Parts: sequence; structure tokens; C-alpha cells
Amino acid sequence: MSLAEIEKAVDELPPRELTKLAAYIARRDKLAWDRELEEDFSPGGKHEKALEKIDAETIQGISRRLRDFAGAKVILEVLRPAACARSEARG
Repeated sequence: MSLAEIEKAVDELPPRELTKLAAYIARRDKLAWDRELEEDFSPGGKHEKALEKIDAETIQGISRRLRDFAGAKVILEVLRPAACARSEARG
């Protein structure tokens, strides 16, 4: 099925079905984003060095400035478990 055919079919969906499709695509996109983040920030991932730097700064107390940043709590909640897991893996 071509993209044009899919677009035509989507255009013909009743509102309720279109809402279900939009929710499906949003879920699918979120799962793909979650997988990409997990891979990028896992040991061997493309952002492993950045996490090591964050770990070092956290240990030194430099990251305290992040507390002033509105999204810092969310960022730290995401990064902290990964840092702990890397620390445990290192022994």
C-alpha cells in the first residue's frame, strides 16, 4: 500500500476511528522514542560519555545549578537510575 493510498484512507475515516488511529500513532511514536533514548543512554550508547560527565559533575556538586531549571527534576529522575545502574555495573 502506498503512502498516497494510506493518506486517502485516513481522510475517509470517521472521527472516532481517526481519534483511535491518532492515539495508536502517538503510542507507537512514544515507544520508539523511549527505545531510542534507552539505547542512546545505555552503556555503549552514543550518549554514554555525556552521562559519565553528568555523573562526575553530580558527584562534585556542580549539578546543583540544575535545580533552578524547571525541567531538571524530570531530567534527574530519568538520568539518576541510569547513573546508578552504570555505577553498580562498574563494581
